[in-house]
Amino acid sequence: MEMQLDLEKDSSAIEILSDFIATAPGKHEGEALMRSRRAVLDTIGCMLVGIDEPVARNAISTVSQWGVGNAPVIGTDICLPSPWAALVNGSAAKAFDYDDWDDPSLVHTTSTLLPGILALLDGQTAKGSDLFHAHIIGVETIIRIGEAINPGHYARGWHSTSTIGAIGATAACSRALKLDREQTACALSIATSMTGGLTAQFGTMIKPMHAGLAAKAGVLAASLAANGITARKDTLDGKSSFASTTSDASRADFGQAFARLGKPWAILEHGLHVKLYPSCGGTHRVIECALELRNTHNLDPGDIAAIEINVADYVYELLHYGLPRTIPEALFSFPYCLAAALCRGQVGIDEFHPSSLSDQQIYDLANKVTVNTRPAPDRSKLFLKGDPDIVTVTMRSGVEYSHSVDVPHGAPPRFADNQTVERKFFDCASRKLGDKQATGIRDLVFHMNSDWLMSDLNQLLMVANPVDSKPR
Repeated sequence: MEMQLDLEKDSSAIEILSDFIATAPGKHEGEALMRSRRAVLDTIGCMLVGIDEPVARNAISTVSQWGVGNAPVIGTDICLPSPWAALVNGSAAKAFDYDDWDDPSLVHTTSTLLPGILALLDGQTAKGSDLFHAHIIGVETIIRIGEAINPGHYARGWHSTSTIGAIGATAACSRALKLDREQTACALSIATSMTGGLTAQFGTMIKPMHAGLAAKAGVLAASLAANGITARKDTLDGKSSFASTTSDASRADFGQAFARLGKPWAILEHGLHVKLYPSCGGTHRVIECALELRNTHNLDPGDIAAIEINVADYVYELLHYGLPRTIPEALFSFPYCLAAALCRGQVGIDEFHPSSLSDQQIYDLANKVTVNTRPAPDRSKLFLKGDPDIVTVTMRSGVEYSHSVDVPHGAPPRFADNQTVERKFFDCASRKLGDKQATGIRDLVFHMNSDWLMSDLNQLLMVANPVDSKPR
């Protein structure tokens, strides 16, 4: 029988959540474990391809002034104190907006969770099973809070990756540290004092740092609670709380969402969106339309006279960049992503190299794009079956071609399979690691049992003599 919670009479949302985090069974099998494995491998790839980007390098330059530590910075030979390693690794994972996300929370889920878990698990005693369980706990926390407070929270301009994500990262870190109920409750409350981040930052360098800031908050909140820092237990759903100040959510909304904690696991119920293109997820339907039109009709970009796209109004509010001036802007530009797809026949990491940004053919085609918007029937969903984005290409001959996509590949229920995730991982990892090291990571995360020590993974993630990265 499904548990029903009346949070007006029973425990607070934090107390219910902390009890679940501290006591949930730690053994996972089957599809839940496989989805966690895919997410971890995918995000490690995103970290590796992002670690040499300016956002990650500038973060390293900043925090390395404050001392060394024991937590590895992925793809380097650097170790930093745990909060700073989490900040850097989370920022690297989001450098290309290539990392996974979920709906309903609209958090970039694993890039907020994995950095803190990696930073805190003891390499000599913790096992792979501890990593995957902490990740699944974090996913559960993020998605259930998202169910309670969205779409109102996101619609107010809060970037949930750095708000809900900070609380989810704290849940994962609390489990990684094996905190008890009371400590976990304090950690979650502390995290509500560390949330922040606005969607207004999309297309800037600080946007990818939102994942790093959330991961850092998770490390700090859990560690402070582990060392005796206490906090109120009504700051998630009380009268003056995270929910009441950032959303329309009521205590009843949390009761409804938290009644399903682990029943089923949210990673199974909702799943994670694995990105197949390194750009904001809002561009992916348009990209797929463009690729389908190019391949089906053998389009020559030079013969295209005009392009019209039709997208949901609230998505265009977030992706309003026309002709981008920087790589971060290009990641959030409908015209650029569409033109790159039509000109190159792909949208991958190389399409966001500075040389691509100055490609005259892409620039000229992007200048022919007109964006039209439609009212979104449901702002709680980015992708809604039956409400597609549409791309119409008009050739110089006057012939028109049109294609529509409602749910892109990689998004539930069109999940990316293991082979697709592996291909993406190797494409990312090959830019930083040799084949043997990348294969070792893949085998450990994807194919072996979960009894390996974290030190085995950490050794593979460190790069003493990296292959030459492609210049950017």
